[in-house]
Amino acid sequence: MTTVENNTFTGPNAGIVEGYVPLTTIESTSMDGDLNLVKDDLNYHLSILQAIYTKLDTIETGATATPSVSIMVSAINASAELIDADNLESTVALLSNIISYIEVHRVTTTQSAMHPEDSIKSTDQTYSYTPSSIITSCQNILDEINNLRYQIAAIVGKSTWIDTPDSTIATMQSTLSKVEYTKNVIIKVFPDTLTLTAGDAKGHFTVPIELNGMNLVSVGAHVYTSSSSGLPTFNIYNLTDTVDMLSTPITIDVSTTDSSTATIPAIIDTTYDDITTADVLRIDCDIVGTDTKGLEIRMGFRSP
Repeated sequence: MTTVENNTFTGPNAGIVEGYVPLTTIESTSMDGDLNLVKDDLNYHLSILQAIYTKLDTIETGATATPSVSIMVSAINASAELIDADNLESTVALLSNIISYIEVHRVTTTQSAMHPEDSIKSTDQTYSYTPSSIITSCQNILDEINNLRYQIAAIVGKSTWIDTPDSTIATMQSTLSKVEYTKNVIIKVFPDTLTLTAGDAKGHFTVPIELNGMNLVSVGAHVYTSSSSGLPTFNIYNLTDTVDMLSTPITIDVSTTDSSTATIPAIIDTTYDDITTADVLRIDCDIVGTDTKGLEIRMGFRSP
């Protein structure tokens, strides 16, 4: 059963059971200490994950002999380096993303001292048991990996995770392999002030090696002057495989500029959503509407 512990904030809400509860009016300086704890906590977990990746690179999958738990843990702890949460790549997480979750986070841990700084908790999720100060086994490492996903919940595109890990190296490698992020591509098809024209092959995108084997998981379109009549309609065609990747094309409603509010949302054809290196994806303008100008096409890719 999950028990709720008092939070560790040192600011104006110290001791509030439900975590950080903003005052009606709050000065920015009053939050500095709390936000520093949040940042330190995130840095701690990211450093663990970074060290794990570094260490596992030296382990041969399927080897008959693997390092002992004590050797592996000491090596990971020795090689851990803090990562600056203010300067993470946009595909990982930014401190601003974490801050946006403060008002809804809850203290749901069953062990109050699960890591050095526990000022930020999962967003209505339950933590696994972890040691009070330092990782001591593969089980603890796997728990930390699972806990990490809650603390950087702003990341999009995560795949499935192992909620009840065991203490084997193989399971650890399997868990790490399931950390997936969405890769986004934006193609400028028409300049902002240029009127759209209908037809195939208005733009092309060649798949780089970094996207090899991924699937198309999201699409969108934006124009810079809306159509006064008629729905601008766009499709994505895999020229290499000679197939349309969408079963329902992207549309933008009259007098609007983005497909995110479309009455008829685009649907990706999951039979033809996969891509490989050097595939050429073609942008087709099936319908352009009236006096529509400027066009960008968005595509999101993720490993299956």
